[in-house]
Amino acid sequence: MPRFPLQDATIFVRTTQYKSNVGKDFPKFAKTISNAKASKGYCEKLVPAMTKVSNRALCGRGATNKNVGFYYRVTFANAYNNAKWSFRTPTDFGLGGVSMMDGKIMK
Repeated sequence: MPRFPLQDATIFVRTTQYKSNVGKDFPKFAKTISNAKASKGYCEKLVPAMTKVSNRALCGRGATNKNVGFYYRVTFANAYNNAKWSFRTPTDFGLGGVSMMDGKIMK
């Protein structure tokens, strides 16, 4: 499958505190974090690429490196009709997580 760069893509990253009691309700957590505002020790930024997206790399001095939840939103124009897309996200779902596209859970 050919690979196309995400030209003209907007990549938004928000970090927030992740609490281990989220349980299996990851869609609820995803909705909560997508509407949240960054608090002390966390941040939100537009980034040019999905590299160096740790909380400390994004937020700088004073950023925490424990119990971090990440929310990524990538917006891009679909310039390729009938294209098949595949996505790889730099995630560690050790404590759970969810991937969604257009509001639907991806498996």
